[in-house]
Amino acid sequence: GHFHVPLNLCLQLLPLRPSLNTGLEVAPSFVCICLKVNDGIKDAPAKTLFGLDLQYVFERYGISETDLWDESIPPSKRMLWNAKINPILSASGDGMQLDYSFLDWIDCLHQEYHLGGVRTDSSLVVVGKPDGTYLGPDLSATSPAMLGLKQWKKATRLSISQIRKCVDSEAEAKYRNSIPFKKFEQSRLSEVVEVLDNRRHKPCNFDYVFDLVSSSNFTKGAAYLSLGVVRNALQALDAVALQALSKDHFDVVGRALMTMEFLIDKTVVIGILHQDLSKSTNADGTENDKISIEGSMKESMAIARLQSPQICKDAITSITSIRDAFLASYNESFNMHMVSECCGFLKRAASAMTERCVSGNTNERKPTTLARTAPISIGATANASAPARIDLAGGWSDTPPISFEYGGKVACLAVLIDGKRPLKAECRMVKGSSGIKLRTESRSLSDEALLSSTEVTICSLRDLADYCNPMADCALLKCALIQLGLVPLDIICNSGSSSIQSYLKAFCQTGADVGLEITSQSLLPTGSGMGSSSILGGCILSAIAKCVGIKLIGMEDAPTEQVEMNDSNSLIHAVLMIEQLLTTGGGWQDNIGGLVGGLKLGSSDAHVLPLQTKVQRFNLPSPLIEELNERLVIAFSGKPRLAKNILQGVLKRWARRSNEIMSTVEGLVKGASEAIDCVKAGDLDRLGQVMNQYWQFKIAMAGADSGVEPKSVHSLLELLFSKGAIVGGTLCGAGGGGFLALLASKGKASSDIQAIAENAVLSGDTLGLDSFSWHSCTVSKDGIFVNVAEA
Repeated sequence: GHFHVPLNLCLQLLPLRPSLNTGLEVAPSFVCICLKVNDGIKDAPAKTLFGLDLQYVFERYGISETDLWDESIPPSKRMLWNAKINPILSASGDGMQLDYSFLDWIDCLHQEYHLGGVRTDSSLVVVGKPDGTYLGPDLSATSPAMLGLKQWKKATRLSISQIRKCVDSEAEAKYRNSIPFKKFEQSRLSEVVEVLDNRRHKPCNFDYVFDLVSSSNFTKGAAYLSLGVVRNALQALDAVALQALSKDHFDVVGRALMTMEFLIDKTVVIGILHQDLSKSTNADGTENDKISIEGSMKESMAIARLQSPQICKDAITSITSIRDAFLASYNESFNMHMVSECCGFLKRAASAMTERCVSGNTNERKPTTLARTAPISIGATANASAPARIDLAGGWSDTPPISFEYGGKVACLAVLIDGKRPLKAECRMVKGSSGIKLRTESRSLSDEALLSSTEVTICSLRDLADYCNPMADCALLKCALIQLGLVPLDIICNSGSSSIQSYLKAFCQTGADVGLEITSQSLLPTGSGMGSSSILGGCILSAIAKCVGIKLIGMEDAPTEQVEMNDSNSLIHAVLMIEQLLTTGGGWQDNIGGLVGGLKLGSSDAHVLPLQTKVQRFNLPSPLIEELNERLVIAFSGKPRLAKNILQGVLKRWARRSNEIMSTVEGLVKGASEAIDCVKAGDLDRLGQVMNQYWQFKIAMAGADSGVEPKSVHSLLELLFSKGAIVGGTLCGAGGGGFLALLASKGKASSDIQAIAENAVLSGDTLGLDSFSWHSCTVSKDGIFVNVAEA
């Protein structure tokens, strides 16, 4: 018949040997192990039974310790491990069925407990009305619950320590082997396909693959069987990717590719694809070099197919063919280096899908797609400047693919550092010149003295070819020019040494020979965590657009509290696009945070492709801004943050959709709205609590072992909280270093916070605090500002 298993109760039925050496006389039968997932099996003395308070069960149902343990076991060593709680069930009747009616009692026990029949320190509280009317399950002597309890007490019961001596392992193994594995495998693969096809935020469960791999003894047959299971799983993922591609569900394609990477990576860790490295290469490594050179050309072509405006199913076939070529080397020269190459290739393919979800048709960037206006006069200079930003809550939810798979919200604040707008760009046309002169400058925040600079001159299309390498000189400026339509991407890739001049004339809307000079400038240190590269990208785009006569919505920051959509003609979207060109894969919070002034809530909806962002700005009363300016504290940790390394780890964890990651992302999104509500209500103490929770969410997203929280940052936060000096704090951006944003306790100011840290250094208890530098931080009501200085 039917029976109900309480939530989180685990049942396992095991056959017993016909004759037992335990002194128990039982017929051939089964033992039913009953445990709750939170039961501490070897906790001594035991505290729970079936997941509920042990004393509650004793007092409510008249069970004693002697019902569970032999008197020979001392009270201090009585645990579930040696408790006789697992009944023996014998098959009976024509159908040889087992009687599970004892579960009625356990089910009743859980119902009553969770309705309110809980034990306090002094007495048992039975669920009921104030007048004594009982509200719980039926506990009359003839009720199923009490009959079940009677059956359970009467049954011969075994402890787990006894069971392992009595189980008929041979019979259990024979039964497991009789299960039609193919049917089971297809069922599990169908679940994976359903999760991916329907964009469900659940993990793709390949535990059966990993269990089979880990249990293999790596004989020839077992290894082939395990590898066959892996292949079947990969083929199922291939089918998902192909089907999704036919529907333009590029987000599903990307997740399928990341799931392939996870499957291969974990299988390798377990050991199925790992062989003796001595078989893998020549002593001088030349074979690997040859494979790497030949393979990289094919890989680049396959990725280019994914980026093509007219993408077809052959693009996925190319990806899976290269992957299979890696795996086919298993029997000859497969080694960990090649596994790493294979996984890296799949991640790059997934990134190409992410780029497509953000950008649409990635190669279609043409001058005609952007509205034109009159350029400024030749010799005049277009200047753009912007504040930095502090993210108050929600960061990581803005990062693709999270931002378009789950949807994102970020609360952020535009700020001046030491009273300065630290990010700037300028652009001018030079009469009678040619080519494009690019220059990047890093300057001191204190006196704006030049610290370092790089210069590049663009004369031919070939000079733009390294735009996608973030380490190339002036790469951000090159991407800005491409995004604004100077030259279509396909021409850059195919035209080699052709002169840039004809494209430059059209770009500048002039028939005369002109050159273009573009300079970007940052007063913030590299790795500040305050959105400097993205905001600087917005300044560069704005300066160029103003100079050559391109209209981007958002170049003039207009205060409004209406929700604004950032479409393909907006500055915010253009910054996202250049970050995709640059392959840094950043989110949208940085550019929204600095290019739009004051406090705002940025957001993006799930499954809206290409990605579309929205921003709502909130005007704050002057007294509240004054309080924020007094209580906001900013300090540079002395350690640049390593955003890209942390980003890769976060995206890998997101692709696997663990329960921890899902609950964290949910908390991030909710926290953003909560932060806005706190500021609007003027409750800055509560805002500090939200910032603290946000910091813990950031650590959870990256992983505690990722380096996201440097020791010096942990020490400083611990010190300031212990002194009651702050109510909240978080590293800006991804973490790992950069600027630390703090919210002082009411009545405290930046000088008080700095004094506490400096006194700790002077006392010799530095805790790494001597590396911090302290700066003023004030709310910037204005975002980007663009003007023209005539020659």
